[in-house]
Amino acid sequence: MNPKSFVDDHFYETLYSNSKELTLSAKNAFQSAPDKVELIQKALQCRSTESGLPDLASATLLCSIRNNGDAQAQEVRQLILERSRALRQQLWGADVAIMVPLEISSFCASNCTFCGWR
Repeated sequence: MNPKSFVDDHFYETLYSNSKELTLSAKNAFQSAPDKVELIQKALQCRSTESGLPDLASATLLCSIRNNGDAQAQEVRQLILERSRALRQQLWGADVAIMVPLEISSFCASNCTFCGWR
């Protein structure tokens, strides 16, 4: 990973209400797992269509993507990319929608699942 594109732990620790504990648990689980690919497969299977991934599974995936020094790192990244492509195809298909938001106020009623403004 390019050092300039590296995101500090503090960012990930602010994503969840119990973020420090989740980040630490995810790091420990990932580092101590004998088969990291199996760990990631289990995390990816936790996703529910109603609520998405549980917090710990999400933190584990983030931790695995950020881990550079492991021999299985490339296989883990590939597994996550394949699963995310399949999920994107399942949810939205091959359509591309171009959207230019017009901001009139600081409120948006759309609540789009992909949007960082919601």
